[in-house]
Amino acid sequence: MFQTITQKEDIIIADKFAHSSLHSGIALSKAKKRLFNHNDLEDLENILKRAQEHSKRFVVVEGLYSTEGDTTPLRGILSLSKKYNAFVILDDAHGIGVLGNKGKGIIEREDSIGEVDLITGSLGKAIGCFGGFIATSSEITDILRYRMGSLIYSTALPPAICSASLKSLEIIERAQDRRKKIGENKEKLYHALNELGYTLTPSSTPLFSVITGTNYRTAELARDLNENGVYGTPFMIPSVPEGRALIRLIPHANLTEDDLTETMGAFKRIKDKK
Repeated sequence: MFQTITQKEDIIIADKFAHSSLHSGIALSKAKKRLFNHNDLEDLENILKRAQEHSKRFVVVEGLYSTEGDTTPLRGILSLSKKYNAFVILDDAHGIGVLGNKGKGIIEREDSIGEVDLITGSLGKAIGCFGGFIATSSEITDILRYRMGSLIYSTALPPAICSASLKSLEIIERAQDRRKKIGENKEKLYHALNELGYTLTPSSTPLFSVITGTNYRTAELARDLNENGVYGTPFMIPSVPEGRALIRLIPHANLTEDDLTETMGAFKRIKDKK
């Protein structure tokens, strides 16, 4: 996508913690690339000020950051982008279905529906199918449809998956009780692990991580958790910054009180062995 909508006279300014797939896509474009410190609006503004000689400016952020569990300061991002005439690209793969009263993601939670220039998302996370989507203006849609090689030379999603995804979106809109449940489960587990002395990401969403620091400690904790019947997703360097290897936890809505108790017990047993 990035190589289709940008040119060498443009600049792409991305959050340092944006997903590796975004950075990989950005690397394919001929535009200049700059990174701003995670969720740092002052740093972003300084870069935007110095980027006015570029033909177009693109700001790339995630809605819900997939390892930290925090969210982008979207209102601030949009304000700066309007001030410096930048195009906002928002990936909300992890926020859709989870954030907002009807699960429409960060744009609903931050009352910004219709203000983001281009949104990308996944059909394989909360929606429960596979594939992804881009939501943008009709003009940019036409450019992508007829010029984006990865779209032209790929197979369309099966009709059954499209139908299932639409039905899933209908269910998600009515699933306020499940969004409340995952929030409650996260708070219980987060509080318990914090009390046990684990270093946690400052999450404001149902997703959060245990920071281990090194690849060795991450692999060790992942193994110990697995042996105790708990699955956590390990993220190791270089997929995360140096010193920030971690285990991601997502306490979903189907977990029972017994499940949470057993999970907390597993972390305690591991901690007590150290």
